Amino acid sequence: MIIYFVVVCLMMILSFVADPLKIRFKFLKQISLLFVLMFLVFNTDNPDFQIYNEIFEFNDPNGIADIGFIMIIKLIKYLGGDSYRIILIIQALLLFITFSRFSKYIKNINFVILLYFIFPYIMDVIQVRNNLMFFLVLNALIEYIHNKKVKSLIFLIFATMLHSFGFVFFIVFFVIELFVSRSVRIGERLDSHKIGYQNNKVFYNIIITLGIINIIAGRSFVDLILNKFPIEFVRVKIQYYYADSLNLGTLFSWSLLLIVDIIIFYNLIKRKEQQLNKSNNIKMITILYFFLFTGILLLGCMLYLFEFNRFYRGLFIVKYLLYGCIEKYLNEKEKLFMRAYLILTSVLMAVIYYLRGIDYDHILWSNLLFD
Repeated sequence: MIIYFVVVCLMMILSFVADPLKIRFKFLKQISLLFVLMFLVFNTDNPDFQIYNEIFEFNDPNGIADIGFIMIIKLIKYLGGDSYRIILIIQALLLFITFSRFSKYIKNINFVILLYFIFPYIMDVIQVRNNLMFFLVLNALIEYIHNKKVKSLIFLIFATMLHSFGFVFFIVFFVIELFVSRSVRIGERLDSHKIGYQNNKVFYNIIITLGIINIIAGRSFVDLILNKFPIEFVRVKIQYYYADSLNLGTLFSWSLLLIVDIIIFYNLIKRKEQQLNKSNNIKMITILYFFLFTGILLLGCMLYLFEFNRFYRGLFIVKYLLYGCIEKYLNEKEKLFMRAYLILTSVLMAVIYYLRGIDYDHILWSNLLFD
């Protein structure tokens, strides 16, 4: 992981040391993103690279990809494109647009991008469809924040067409909408008071209870779907990702991190409540927090659907964005603690994936720019 850590250190310098220079040199605001895009667009080898090349060249002969991804490939070919790298360029543009949109809420976007590069960026280089899907979901979130629910829905539909796992985020947005509609009366402003347990005791208790039920009985429910559900396409998709054994270790590691994240951000938001409620970021902060909290509801799914690892990887990006929105309201001690915590947890997950066989240096160094 030597090359990987060298790049991380360089991006860390840009995040911390270069921060005062951003007023004079605005291009520094997103220079870390250039590293992310460079390693993405010019990548020449990773565990899924050959698979995606075959999908592009032969229009998915094995039926791996979803309809939206195949439509993009056919459109590229219709317009004269003949290289899978065009997909990577589209992916890079989506990342650039998404981080640019969030930079309106986040002063130090370089730090958010640094955290993303540490984890789960390498997995996004490998799992292209998942990355496209999740960043479309993030754009759906931005539209939802702006009360453009039709546009938000369109982004969610496109995301699901690119990767069927996107359907899970319809559940997430439904839960968020229930919270917003229940907590905010007409003409009332969504603010940090709404995340308080006393203000939303019923909501929190329902989510936690359903999460526990999912851990205990979720597998039996999925077995029932596999045996009785009339739509074969749905059954085939579930069977493809169905785990043969209980993934207790995976459940423990993701749930422990998620619960600690929720507690830390809850206390942080409540401590800064007065300042946050005067800011233009408060709606984004509140919705991102509840996005993170919905992870409680779906934890049990990891016991029988290994595909849900990608959901909790996505929540890492959500918590990075949440911190980015809050950071400018923190004092130096709070910033130091939060930065240390976020770097520690992201490095921890990166090391775990490295030990599972993800060769970070090979993926980064397999690049047209270095050939």
